[in-house]
Amino acid sequence: MSPWNRRALCQAGLYALSSVWLVGCAQPQSRSAHTPSTGPWSGRIHLRVDDPDAPRSFAALFDLQGSADNGRLELSTPLGTLLARLQWSVGEASIETAQERRSAATLSALLREVTGEALPIDALFDWLSGVPTLAGGWQADLQQLDEGRLSATRTQPPPAAMLRILLNP
Repeated sequence: MSPWNRRALCQAGLYALSSVWLVGCAQPQSRSAHTPSTGPWSGRIHLRVDDPDAPRSFAALFDLQGSADNGRLELSTPLGTLLARLQWSVGEASIETAQERRSAATLSALLREVTGEALPIDALFDWLSGVPTLAGGWQADLQQLDEGRLSATRTQPPPAAMLRILLNP
């Protein structure tokens, strides 16, 4: 091997090693309750309703943008098939599925159709932003939001419900 080839090989190895070292030293950004996130958010959502007569569960991947007043939510299966696309603004909301497109006056009404349960929309955006808001019997646990985990429980009114969100990094 010529001296030039050895030198080039050593330089390439040095560059590769320093790149690996820099990547290893990089600190992942974490969400903090002191610096609320404003989205967009994506990840997995799971809602379980413990109704003794008709227990139900809803799970999906999600992409969420905007606020409680104006935004967009896409729900899909783990394989990436779109379940529903919801869009809303003040006084208007619409949902599009593979079968149909329809409108309603509020996002809450459409989400109830999709998930089978009423969700506290304003509080949900607050929770995702790190703000511990109380809402209609729902209590959020934001202790693991830095790790991308959010859970909320509803005890009143019955039936009890559990909402879990796992955010993508």
